[in-house]
Amino acid sequence: MDDLRAGYVNLTYPICYSPELNPVLARVSLLAAHYAAPQVALACELGFGQGLSCNIHAAASSTTWYGTDFDSAQVSFARQLAAVSGADARLFDEAFVEFCQRTDLPEFDFVGLHGIWSWISDDNRAVIVDFLRRKLKPGGVAYFGYDALAGWTGMLPIRDALVRYVNLVSAPAKGALQRVEVGLEFIERLLATSPLFAHGAARVVSRLKTMWLENRVVFTHQFFNEHWAPMTFSQMAQWLAPAKLGYACSTSHFEQHDRLNLNTDQQALLQELPDATLRETVRDLMVNRCFRTDYWVKGARKLSATESADALRRQRVVLTRPRADVSVTARGVLGERAVAQSMAQPILDVLADHRVRSVEEVELAVKGRGMQPAHVFEVLRTLSETRSLAFAQDEAVIDAARQQTDRLNTFLCQRARYHDDTSFLASPVTGGGRLMDRYRMFFVSALHQGATKAAELAAIAVPMIETAEMEIIVKEKTSVSADDRFAALVTLASSFLDEEAPILSALRIV
Repeated sequence: MDDLRAGYVNLTYPICYSPELNPVLARVSLLAAHYAAPQVALACELGFGQGLSCNIHAAASSTTWYGTDFDSAQVSFARQLAAVSGADARLFDEAFVEFCQRTDLPEFDFVGLHGIWSWISDDNRAVIVDFLRRKLKPGGVAYFGYDALAGWTGMLPIRDALVRYVNLVSAPAKGALQRVEVGLEFIERLLATSPLFAHGAARVVSRLKTMWLENRVVFTHQFFNEHWAPMTFSQMAQWLAPAKLGYACSTSHFEQHDRLNLNTDQQALLQELPDATLRETVRDLMVNRCFRTDYWVKGARKLSATESADALRRQRVVLTRPRADVSVTARGVLGERAVAQSMAQPILDVLADHRVRSVEEVELAVKGRGMQPAHVFEVLRTLSETRSLAFAQDEAVIDAARQQTDRLNTFLCQRARYHDDTSFLASPVTGGGRLMDRYRMFFVSALHQGATKAAELAAIAVPMIETAEMEIIVKEKTSVSADDRFAALVTLASSFLDEEAPILSALRIV
C-alpha cells in the first residue's frame, strides 16, 4: 500500500513549535477564565512530530515530559535534542495503542495534542480518550488543537475530488508531493471550466492555493490522511465526555473576546442559548472558525473572581519586544481595536527595561495613573497575544532550567549552519520558545563564544553564513565586495546588540 493510501501520510513532518503546549500559558489562561490550574510536574505530548515543542518545554522547565510519535526518524531527532539538553524527556516511537497501554506510565497533570487529533482514525481517538480517562489526574489539563468543521465545510468537496483523482490516476511510483501536484493540476483544470461551486467558494479556492504554496508537506498531511475529520465543538465534547473532560477556555485571549469577533445580533443570540456546548458550536459558525486551540479540564474547579485575580497578581511577566515594536492592537474577525494610549503607555513605561515583574508590581507602579487592576491585566493579555509580552516562571525554576536551555540553544544555533528548518530557541524564563531567524541564531552563537562588539559578532557569523550558503544583502549596490558584505553584516549585528540582545538576556537565552 503506497504512502497516500496507508491511512496516515508517510511524510516527515516539518520541525514546528506550538506555544499552546506550554503549561505556563495553560495556567494563565485557566486562571483568567476563573478555573483552578494544576502545578504541572508530569506532562505528555501525543504525536509530537519532530519533538521541538516537547524538548523546549522539558528543557525550559522542571517538568518531566513523556511523549510518543510513530515515525522513528522524527523520534530519533527528538531524542537527540533531549540528549543534548539533558532534560527529563522520555520519548517513544510507538503507535498510540501501544504507548497508551504501557504499564510504566505515571498519571499526568497535562496532556497535549496539537493537530494530530484531526488526522487519526476513530479507533485511535478512542484509545486517546481512554488514556485520558485513566492517566490524566483529576484537575489535570488536556490541550487539543484540532480542525473545526465550520471553517472547512466549503473545502470538503474539493478535498474529496482531489484525493480521489490522485488515488485513481496518479502513478503510485511517484513521490507523495509529486502526486499531490498532479492532483492540484487537475483541480486547476476543473476550476478553469467555471463550475458553479467555485462561484460561491472563491475564498475556499484561494485558500487552497495559499496552503499549498506556504508548506507542501503540511498541505499533504492536511488533505491526504485517510481519516481526516474536522469536527464541530459539540462532536468534540461528545468524544471527550467519557474521559470526564469539560471545556475550560481557548488558548487565545482574542478569540474569546466577543466585541472583537461578534456583532451585536450575534452576541444577543448566543446569550439566549442555555447550553455552553451549543454556544461554542454556534459561535464557530458565526466566526467561520478553521482551527480550535482549547484547554479542557478533568473535574474543573471554578474560582471566585477574587481568587483568580489574586493568583494572577502573583504571575510574572516580561516584555519581549523592543518598546518601539510593541503592538497594543487587539485583532478579531470584525477587525482591529487599539488599546487606548492612556492605558498602554504607563504599563509600557514600567516594562520597557525588560525586567521580569509580577502583575502586582505592575499594578502598583501604575496605580497613581488611575488604572484599575482589571484594566492592567487586560493590557498585559493583549500584549501577550501580540507576542510582545510573555508570562514568566519563578526564579527557582529559571535557575534550575538554565543549563538545560543553554545546551539545547547551543546545539540549535550550531545546527543552523547546516539546516534552515528550526526557528526557535528555548527560554527558561518563559518556559517556552523564542522565534529566531538564522542570522540571529549565528549572533547568539557568537555571544555564547564571548563576542561583545558588532564586528566580533560579524566575524564569528561569517563562516557560519558561508557554510549555510546564505546571502548577505547589501542595499543599493550592484557590485558587492567582501568588505561591503562584512560591513552590512556589522550593521545587522549592531542592530541586534541594541535591540534584540537585551531581550535575549532578560529571557536568559544569552
